[in-house]
Amino acid sequence: MLSAIQAWQQEVGRARQGQRDAESKLSSLEAEVQKMRVEMAAMKRDAEHYSRQEHMELEKRYRELTDLLYYKQTQLETMASEKAAAEFQLEKEIKRLQEAQAEAERSRIRRASPTWDEEVDMKELEPLPLHQRHLVGASIQLRKAAKLLDSGAARATRILWRHPRARVGLLFYLILQSTPCKSYA
Repeated sequence: MLSAIQAWQQEVGRARQGQRDAESKLSSLEAEVQKMRVEMAAMKRDAEHYSRQEHMELEKRYRELTDLLYYKQTQLETMASEKAAAEFQLEKEIKRLQEAQAEAERSRIRRASPTWDEEVDMKELEPLPLHQRHLVGASIQLRKAAKLLDSGAARATRILWRHPRARVGLLFYLILQSTPCKSYA
């Protein structure tokens, strides 16, 4: 019986030693879990910070690309208006050249035939009008004015797009301008 008691005592000692080992392992595992929780919280904070920073960078890039798009669109509209003005001027010059060639042909025919031909239209006998010279200058001024209006409208659009307070101010200004003023005279 003594040997059985000693065997049980040894077994109890081994069990207690195993329990102490298990408790120390458990405490070390709990320490590791706590350390991992702290690391995960730090990683989560870093991820939120980086995502906010990336979001701000993306917004900045978006604004830059939007401004670039407006600039390119303004350039495109300006070039289109310049092209239309150049085409208009070219058509006028072609018409003027054709009229000058027709006038030269008529004057050559008139010099060739000394007699008056009644079938000749009176308009053909008149020289080119003087006001056509002024039309060329007027079309250039008109083109410059259209270009100025285009660039001014594009700048105003960009300013109103970037500054919401300016939009509100413009809205109030337009409302004030459209309301009739009552005069108490």
